[in-house]
Amino acid sequence: MAHINTTAVAVSAFMALAEPVAVMPSRNIAGFKFAAVVREDGTDEFEITQHPVQEGAKVSDHAYRKPAILTMDIVDLAGKFPRASSLLQSVKNIFSMVPGAIPPEIPTLQRKYELLLMLQNLRAPLKVVTGKRIYKNMLIQSLSVSTDKNTEHCLAIKIKLQEVIIVVVAATTLPARAVQKHAAKTGQTTNTGTKQAEAVGAPDNMQQSQLDALKEAGKKL
Repeated sequence: MAHINTTAVAVSAFMALAEPVAVMPSRNIAGFKFAAVVREDGTDEFEITQHPVQEGAKVSDHAYRKPAILTMDIVDLAGKFPRASSLLQSVKNIFSMVPGAIPPEIPTLQRKYELLLMLQNLRAPLKVVTGKRIYKNMLIQSLSVSTDKNTEHCLAIKIKLQEVIIVVVAATTLPARAVQKHAAKTGQTTNTGTKQAEAVGAPDNMQQSQLDALKEAGKKL
């Protein structure tokens, strides 16, 4: 019976399965993770003109992309929540085995909500990871908290985020007016000093005709 190298077979099988794959990170907002994301609603919309477009015109010039909008319903746990407390105690027990290690603390509901408010007030573009997509340059537009008998000991919050569309602006230097073919249209503005404004109106004879017509109309009243 031929000897089979089981280790080599296992390695070969693993390498065959180790094809490059796209790994989606867990759901988070700028690195903040939550116990559960109940619902995600993403909207991508274009603003399209309602006016008629001339035949043959470039239709793409009459539509533009609006900022992406993402709404997330999340639920997070408080430190005093029984299941969270037991988990924290288990983590503390593990840390107690390591000399000098500081066990972590699960923040309270108030502290978690404060962190989200601070993140909103920061007004910095955020990276948001959902189950279907990674959003970039997002700002927290609104935070809505719901509390009832079922959510008293957890944080149930609706987060609405909106994209900030970032564009790249390029600056250039125009050549001297003397070398421009149509300097009056394409040249830089120049300071020609102070100019006196002058009234521009109809010729005197036309103005007089209008005055006469007004007088005649006034006599008939």
